[in-house]
Amino acid sequence: GVPRSGKSTLSRCLKKELDNYNLIVSESIRNGFQKMDEEHYKEWGNKYSEKRQIDFPKFLFEFLKWNTYFSECNNIVDLALVNLDTVIKNKNEDDMVFCLGFGKNKSNEEILSFIKSRENDNDYTKEYSNDKLMAIWGDIASIDENNIEVCKENNIRYFDVINEVIERVKAATIEYMDSQRIR
Repeated sequence: GVPRSGKSTLSRCLKKELDNYNLIVSESIRNGFQKMDEEHYKEWGNKYSEKRQIDFPKFLFEFLKWNTYFSECNNIVDLALVNLDTVIKNKNEDDMVFCLGFGKNKSNEEILSFIKSRENDNDYTKEYSNDKLMAIWGDIASIDENNIEVCKENNIRYFDVINEVIERVKAATIEYMDSQRIR
């Protein structure tokens, strides 16, 4: 999903419910590679670069396959990508993908207003202006609209976090997992 849509919050909530799952935060893996070899992995820091959108997910999905194999546990993955197509190309038939966003027909101003209404002291963007957020994140509304369409086309569950509180999203996720007998 798009930035600040609740991916990390949902991942942590699910992990509390599903103690037999690993919680994988993709940003921690990406940041680790960047610190290890800044020259080679510097493009992974640019969310619009081909390396971030294509190479990193290929690595991540391979890592997840082996992590599941060796840990004998499934994974909850907190993953932020601009392009859902990369996820669709790399996931396997056993993966469940959910997308969080801010719903249809929202302007960037409405989205940023919602984000700011929910910020707390731990949010690194708390003091940022809307212009600075747009410079960092891009056109969130357009990206989210595209995500909605990609989700429809690929049978991915999309959650509108403006209209669905995180507890309802978590409950729906767990209900879906139970219906698929994968818990």
